[in-house]
Amino acid sequence: MIDDMSEAGRAQRLLGAALPDGLVNLPNDATMLMGFQRRLTALIDAVHRLKLIDQSTAVERAWLESCSGPTAGAFLRICPGLIGPSVRMSPREFTTTCLRRLFLPLPELAHTSARAGLCPALPAAGGRPCTRACDNRGAHLTTCATGGGAVIIHDTVNDALANFGFRQVYPPNLVLSKRSEIREHLLQKFGLRLARNAQLPFPTPDVMTLGEETLYVDTRITDPRGDSNMAQGAAAADGAGAGAAAEAAAAQKLADYRQAFEGNFMRETQFAPFVMEHGGRLSKSADKILRRLAALHEAKLLNSPPSNKLGPVGNRFLTMIRQIMSATLHKATSRRILTVSDRVLFTQASRARDGGEFRVLDALTIAEAVSGLG
Repeated sequence: MIDDMSEAGRAQRLLGAALPDGLVNLPNDATMLMGFQRRLTALIDAVHRLKLIDQSTAVERAWLESCSGPTAGAFLRICPGLIGPSVRMSPREFTTTCLRRLFLPLPELAHTSARAGLCPALPAAGGRPCTRACDNRGAHLTTCATGGGAVIIHDTVNDALANFGFRQVYPPNLVLSKRSEIREHLLQKFGLRLARNAQLPFPTPDVMTLGEETLYVDTRITDPRGDSNMAQGAAAADGAGAGAAAEAAAAQKLADYRQAFEGNFMRETQFAPFVMEHGGRLSKSADKILRRLAALHEAKLLNSPPSNKLGPVGNRFLTMIRQIMSATLHKATSRRILTVSDRVLFTQASRARDGGEFRVLDALTIAEAVSGLG
């Protein structure tokens, strides 16, 4: 019956279904209806989006805002053939990443204690199990300290920033990205190495450049769904909380290095926090770092001074590094979840094979066992 209606009639009916009463007001001029279907669809989508946001929980809003930020979904546009194996996702990793992005339950965790709301990460021999809650979306696993998962994710992201970002712009031998090397260099630089058990009076940066331009970068991965971030309003209903977790972590990094600034160990302009939320959103300072690297890369290739406005070469580099950082983070977090799942699965299989004896398999055994699974 609706097929027999005029275009204006169909539009009136669709608008009436999507909008509250009293908001439907079509123009009388038929020429104004050109392209109306496209505008109408966009309007209906916007209305339904607002309804979903209003009905969602604070945690769901926090995750939505984190996944909709700059660079968050850049991994979806990356060409697998143009990146190295360290960044390229396997089918399992990509599937897990997409499920996490859509905030859907992960089938990989169905056979673990996550289905009962408990952390499924198995501790090392003699270690204590994690007692924190974990849902079937695996959010807790990306920040759980058991098994070193959170540290591995941090180090993986930091290595990608150093290798694909800084070492493409600066001479590779003038970029330090291991904390032990940076700590030793700073102790010697500031004359603190002579003291027994010498310690820096501030945290050790994650990346440091040497030479004419000295920069210090501290990398941080934060979860917008964490208790502290939720308390700070990381999921405002109107979107005002978007990026709040990343900006709060960046502000905390600046506070952590305040003693370094006041003690003249480094200038505040030489330091920058590189913060990514687990959904992929970058802090403003992190995006500024990537833009700076893009400008330096463009100036290096064109043999010209760096410009605040990026040209085609700089924009291509910026797009590439954003995609790489996004893919690196999501690959690392998905691999963490899959590793926990595989470890539980193989531990259960080992226990059944050994007649009920519980035995935790070491990481090397698991890696060899699952190496052919994709």
